[in-house]
Amino acid sequence: MTTLRSPVGVLSIVAFCLVPLFVAPSAHAYTWMIRHGYTSCTPCHTDPTGAGPLAAYGRAQSDLLLRSRYGGVTAEEADPSSGFLWGAVSLPDNVRLGGDVRTAYLFSKATTGPINRRLIIMRSDLYGDFKIGRLRLAGAWVTRMQARSMPHSPARPPTT
Repeated sequence: MTTLRSPVGVLSIVAFCLVPLFVAPSAHAYTWMIRHGYTSCTPCHTDPTGAGPLAAYGRAQSDLLLRSRYGGVTAEEADPSSGFLWGAVSLPDNVRLGGDVRTAYLFSKATTGPINRRLIIMRSDLYGDFKIGRLRLAGAWVTRMQARSMPHSPARPPTT
């Protein structure tokens, strides 16, 4: 029986860890918009890494290039709903605001017992920046992941 202290056991573990380094192909990451001719995130985003609020140009490009359009209709100009809060609020040029919300709804039922319904908020954050001359102030408010139970439905007796 081979133990971890034996030379064969140690060599097996080292080989297990090192072989993938030599066998795996190299990984290449590209920005999502490279297919549209953008090689960096800075034309659309405040943050050069592509995070955070979009500039007005970024909101327009998002509407023109990334929005799903059904029926083969193409747009020449961005829809007014591409603005902040779907165009309901007009922001000054030196203010950029945005937010993300990602949720899931879990519905499960055991053979016996009530139906379990939960709304899971995976991500919920607001972010923005404000520019004064050459100074840009940025911040974010992020909530933690949480699950909320929904009211239970009455359990039905099993059918036979």
